[in-house]
Amino acid sequence: MPAMTLRARWLVFISSEVDRTNSLVTRFLDFARPLAIKLEKTDLAQVIDQAVSDIEKHSPPLDVRSTKTTPRRFRHSYWMVN
Repeated sequence: MPAMTLRARWLVFISSEVDRTNSLVTRFLDFARPLAIKLEKTDLAQVIDQAVSDIEKHSPPLDVRSTKTTPRRFRHSYWMVN
């Protein structure tokens, strides 16, 4: 009879550890889940200018070249790549 009591205690312990592990994994997955993305219209030229400015200020300097272009040339370049 005492063996059953010990077995029952182990089953309760194992069950509680499984629940605790499940909770831990669930919380980790919630933490790792990406935030919801909120899309909004923006001025692409301003975003690019800011990115170029950030690259130019980077320390140590990054080996990146940029050039200004016209909207027509940009569209042409875009279609050539895609």
